[in-house]
Amino acid sequence: MKVAIYSRKSRITNTGDSIENQINLCKDYCKDKIVDEIFIYEDEGFSGKNTERPEFKRMLEDARRHKFNFIICYRLDRISRNLYDFTNIINELDTLNIQFVSIKEQFDTSSPMGKAMMYIASIFAQLERETTAQRVSDNMLLLAKSGQWLGGQTPLGYKSKCKTSYDNNKINKKTYVLSPIESEITTIRLIYDLYEKKRSLNKVKDLLNENLIPAKSSINWTAKRVQIILRSPVYVKSSPKVLDYLSANNINVFGNPNGHGILIYNKTKNITQKRDRSEWVASISDHNGIIDSPKWLQVQSLLDTNARTPPAKGTSNRALLVGILKCANCNGNMYIKHGHTLANSNVRILYYVCENKSKSKGKLCNNGNVRVDEIENALIEDINKILIDTSKLIESLFNTIKLKDYSLYSLNINKEIQYKNIKIQNLLDELSLSPELSKHIKPKIIELETSINDLKYKQLSRKMHLKNNYLLNLFSKEKLNLSMFKDYITLEEKKYILRGLIESIYFDEKNHSLEINYK
Repeated sequence: MKVAIYSRKSRITNTGDSIENQINLCKDYCKDKIVDEIFIYEDEGFSGKNTERPEFKRMLEDARRHKFNFIICYRLDRISRNLYDFTNIINELDTLNIQFVSIKEQFDTSSPMGKAMMYIASIFAQLERETTAQRVSDNMLLLAKSGQWLGGQTPLGYKSKCKTSYDNNKINKKTYVLSPIESEITTIRLIYDLYEKKRSLNKVKDLLNENLIPAKSSINWTAKRVQIILRSPVYVKSSPKVLDYLSANNINVFGNPNGHGILIYNKTKNITQKRDRSEWVASISDHNGIIDSPKWLQVQSLLDTNARTPPAKGTSNRALLVGILKCANCNGNMYIKHGHTLANSNVRILYYVCENKSKSKGKLCNNGNVRVDEIENALIEDINKILIDTSKLIESLFNTIKLKDYSLYSLNINKEIQYKNIKIQNLLDELSLSPELSKHIKPKIIELETSINDLKYKQLSRKMHLKNNYLLNLFSKEKLNLSMFKDYITLEEKKYILRGLIESIYFDEKNHSLEINYK
């Protein structure tokens, strides 16, 4: 007989029921059987709550091609913890005349009794999983209501500190609380003071960057980072009015106001999906608040008022080089900024400005600005010279458009996105069971999220290529001149072609140079 051995483990370890141990036990089971060939399928780091596992799916495909006639696993729940999935899998294997063996429970589908016992065991496996998940969730919420720090990235101004105590049975218990970092506490107070005076997130952000005041992890300040600090109740000295404000925003509040800060729990289901505010838990913590409640409430009122003010209309969509134009001095991005209005035409001049220079008011970088129209015209003139000699634009378009069929390409991208989403969910499941591993798990989740966003962008880009396939008919060697950028294609199409043609552009005002790096 030909045997497939399937092994799975949610966490990557070499102990206990590790992948290697599972495979060896299955091989031992085969020793007294007449086995012609063994195929091994391993899924490490994948949960059994669904069947979206690469090696498991490959095993089923091989089963449908009748590559083997037995599937052996160490334990029943290695296949699935979901009763519906498990039932469908066993039924399909039965249709394919493939026997299934679970060596731990000693179940064998070759007999009616073995098959019946397997279904019963799978019901209890799913019940155990759902009960464990609910117990973990309930326990986390219970700890949240007590105001404990449950792990993760600490807010600016605090560090996590272990607190040891003993229960009634004299058992040592460890909990974690937020402990102040005085230098960062000063920054928090400054942010609240500045916002009360300036009433603008961008102005506060600019002042912080200009004065080189460090943010968390030494990253430049953004308006969003400032807003998160101003909105966070972790800094407020709790009072009845603060709790009323949170309750009015449909947040569940626990604890008695005593001047301590407030922690918010249960805000997200996963890294990308937020819960409704009615599911949030706000609890009085053990750490001391920093900002007096009247001041904190005043800031919330200002933020609410400003949030209702329509934002200014952006200008980056009118510029060709946003995203590829870099500062030669500091390697920072250059973005669009308004200049003066021309008296004779009432047209506002736009400039590319170094982001680091603008944020720090010239302290981090002193590269000069450049007019949008001047640098873009210079670039297009340079492209025109290159194309006369090499026809790079035509080559770029053909190389990009004449690839795989979009439907197949899109399907493969969707599969990869789905695979990465499953890995994210598996990491989140592990995080819920072991919050202390957050500093190791969160970077992996962020990396996967970034990868998914890149895949989505590639998918959208390919679709845009197909939509603009007609461009190929417009271009010939005779038409490769400046007029095609003016007359034949839209601004978005111009941007897309430039990104397919150019790797990066560096502007240096001091040396009056524009360095263009073609792909």
